[in-house]
Amino acid sequence: MQFILKQEKPHQAFLDAISNWNEANEKFEPAERYQEGQGAVELKYKEYVRTFLRNEQFGLCAICQKPIGANVFREQAIFHDEVIDIEPSDIEHVVAQNSIGGKSKSLEYHNLVASCRTPHTCNAKRGKDIIKPYYFDTASRTTLQSLNAFFSVNLGTYEIVPNEQLPVGDKETVFKKFIKPYNLNQDDLVATRKSLFSGSDESYLKELKANPIKLRRKLQTLASDQTIPFREFQLLFLHKFAKVMNIPI
Repeated sequence: MQFILKQEKPHQAFLDAISNWNEANEKFEPAERYQEGQGAVELKYKEYVRTFLRNEQFGLCAICQKPIGANVFREQAIFHDEVIDIEPSDIEHVVAQNSIGGKSKSLEYHNLVASCRTPHTCNAKRGKDIIKPYYFDTASRTTLQSLNAFFSVNLGTYEIVPNEQLPVGDKETVFKKFIKPYNLNQDDLVATRKSLFSGSDESYLKELKANPIKLRRKLQTLASDQTIPFREFQLLFLHKFAKVMNIPI
């Protein structure tokens, strides 16, 4: 559920990566296409495309917003003085390749995002289902303008839910076309989201409620730093929290 500001025209680095990928597919026999040391899994130039998309998304999965790496192996990295796991990444087609017109969009810039390879969620869960591209909008320049039209959060369960202001039919669409196919409320994801705010006794939220200045600073940090894992969820959660608690922000 990451907001991704796609450029109006693809960057030259992306076009070069696609061109090299196509050239490699045409030039080499299948057995020669694989890069040594990658377990014969990914094409070398496909990795260039995936890395470009990952960098465009500030190193976060387009769907769940976990940190993702540039290759197909799990890594570890230091983030804000903390060692965190980095999920391997994959290329997600917004319009699935098996849908009408999907083949022609298979290498189209505005149809590609980087996602994690976590089992049972995100791209691994969706498979080839046809999904409407809710998670980026080239016309919108802020997270909340784009995502708040579709998503909200349940403060009690830390689950992602359809925006309560949507008509009933649109709520069903958001759930069936995005939340359920990507398994965004998978147990591990929910537990990770909860750990961002609650701790053992929800003392952090109590502190934010008692100290609106700290809450505003947290929102400002999230708004300015797009590399923060689960950034979109935290923005949605804290805005909802402030509204429910009548905290001026």
